[in-house]
Amino acid sequence: MIHATAPVDSVQRFIGTIEMGIIPQVIDTVVYIENGTITEILQLKQVVKMPSGMASADLARPVIEVTSFLENKLKYEIYTFGEQVVVMPLDQIMDNNAKKSIVLDAAGEKISDLMTGIFKFPVKCEVV
Repeated sequence: MIHATAPVDSVQRFIGTIEMGIIPQVIDTVVYIENGTITEILQLKQVVKMPSGMASADLARPVIEVTSFLENKLKYEIYTFGEQVVVMPLDQIMDNNAKKSIVLDAAGEKISDLMTGIFKFPVKCEVV
C-alpha cells in the first residue's frame, strides 16, 4: 500500500528507487482508493515510441504508458529526456490539439469565403 494524493503520484514514488524500465514489471495496476471507495484504476505498460507532443521520429524512446482501466484511455506518459524523468499528463495535450483543430477549421472556412468572393465560384480550403 502506498499513500499518495493522486493515482499517478503513487507511481512517481517508485521513480528513482526502481529503474524506469522495470517499473511496469513491478507495478502493472494501480488501484486508487479515496474515502473508502475505488475512484480510479490505472494500468502501466512499457512501449518504445515517440512521446506525444514530440515531432521528430528519432526521439523515440522507452515510454511507460499509464492508461485508465475503465475508459481504456491513455492518461500519462512517463519517459526520460536527457537526465530528467518526465511525467506528461496527456489530457492537457489532447485539449490543446482539439483547440488547435477548431482554430484551423475556422481559418479554413474564412479563407474559403474570401477565395470564393474573389474567384466567383466555390472554393474549399483546408488548413493543416
